[in-house]
Amino acid sequence: MMDQNVIINPVFWLNSSFIVYFSGNLFLFMYSNLLIGRGKHSMKWLWEINSVLNIINYLGISIGFWKAKQ
Repeated sequence: MMDQNVIINPVFWLNSSFIVYFSGNLFLFMYSNLLIGRGKHSMKWLWEINSVLNIINYLGISIGFWKAKQ
């Protein structure tokens, strides 16, 4: 079996972006009811974190497709 650098493997980028996105949102939405009761500031914070996780997810997917094309 050949040793391969995991960073150049496109499947690594796709899987890691999905793991970060879904695990982050799992905990975020589990505690959403607690944060909703605290006011609008908490809801804004909730959606900002969701947006950052979404950006990380799409960056990982983009890098994965870019690496697959090379």
